Amino acid sequence: MATAKPMKPIEYDGKSRDARIVDAWLIRMTTYLTLTNTADERKVELASSYLAGDAFDWFIDNQTTLVAGTFDAFKTSLHDRFVPQNYKSVTYSQYKGLTQGNLSVSEYFIKFKALADQIPDLVPPATRDLEFVTGLYPEIKKFIVSQPPVAKETWTDLVGRALRIEETLSPGYNRPTPAAQRFYIRYLQKPR
Repeated sequence: MATAKPMKPIEYDGKSRDARIVDAWLIRMTTYLTLTNTADERKVELASSYLAGDAFDWFIDNQTTLVAGTFDAFKTSLHDRFVPQNYKSVTYSQYKGLTQGNLSVSEYFIKFKALADQIPDLVPPATRDLEFVTGLYPEIKKFIVSQPPVAKETWTDLVGRALRIEETLSPGYNRPTPAAQRFYIRYLQKPR
């Protein structure tokens, strides 16, 4: 009986400095090397063959040290090189500053969750729920906070409640009217 071959990881080119992309590549590479029973002393060499562009240039510049070290040291070094040291604080600032604005609840949820998922150690669930509600469009937020708390409400339930409230609002509820947009533009253009 033939065994299934694991899917080869994609190349990492070093262009993205997003922690999620770097971490996902490292996880996929680690899984691939494990499933292919790659010997420890060959892991760095094999992983490096999946680097391209800036990442490959980095490897070539550090090849002697990286090949002589462990795969865990390679992963740490790659992560340190391609993920900015302040990525958590930058992501947290983006998370704290995010509001629904003229996004739909669904679009806001997707952006909010993507940021929160990058910094789970900084965003406990209770805080996350409160901050999600705080960033909602005022009409939706008003409905949610005016209702009695729902016992054992899950994150999914809370988002579902916001989506149901949004359905009751008129289309474009959170987008300024053309007249308001013209007024705002004129206001910004006035000399002060």
